[in-house]
Amino acid sequence: IAEFMDSYRRLTTPYNFQDGTQNLLTWDEALTIAADRLKVCPPDKFAMVVSTNSTNENLYVAQKFSRVVMGSHHVDTSARLFYSQGFNAYLNILSESVPFSEIQSADLILCLGLDTRYGRSVVGVEIKRALNQGAVLVTIHPEQHNLQYIADVWIQPQQDELVQTINGILDNVKNPTLETQALDNKKEQIIETGKLLKSAKKPILLIGSEFIKHAENLKLFFLTSELAEITGAGIVPLPAQNNLVGSINMGTYP
Repeated sequence: IAEFMDSYRRLTTPYNFQDGTQNLLTWDEALTIAADRLKVCPPDKFAMVVSTNSTNENLYVAQKFSRVVMGSHHVDTSARLFYSQGFNAYLNILSESVPFSEIQSADLILCLGLDTRYGRSVVGVEIKRALNQGAVLVTIHPEQHNLQYIADVWIQPQQDELVQTINGILDNVKNPTLETQALDNKKEQIIETGKLLKSAKKPILLIGSEFIKHAENLKLFFLTSELAEITGAGIVPLPAQNNLVGSINMGTYP
């Protein structure tokens, strides 16, 4: 939240543009202009976009204003654009999520595109606690990130190799006797990860932002769900937004 509240780009006063000039307004002036325009706006011409970083209370009031006051179901968030084709698949993963506390008792933690600095620091603390109790950490990430320094295995595919990497692990878990079709330069690590998943008694998969914003995130989500299902792993998706789940529960979608 601090990154938003203290951002130098944050608007702290209302203004409008007139003849290409930016004019500062008082709050009373801005609210009067907004109210006057909303009064004459027909329902089919109205739409509201709500931030998924908002609180549940604000999200609820926003969608109620749209539906009850303006008579329009045209309310949405920027999340659907952010997740693109993978939005519905990601919602399915959210519905399958295990409690966050499951990380503490996991014996194998597989992190998929996760960096636990900044907004994910709480997750990083839980991972380190699990490692102190003997858990094994595997991280799959194309970039330099903080988990690489404490991981037992770091698989570093290129961006366009992520789908093939997860597919290789999945194939290896399903039938380790077959020759894996995985990338040659990652084959040894992929086979090792498959063995670790098969032998783990309580594995858990953590999905980070690198997978979420990937161009082929739909395939990655499907493969991750299948991997969790056949290994009995718990799955914890970590949305890029502060309150994506709240936006769903409060109904801020058409």
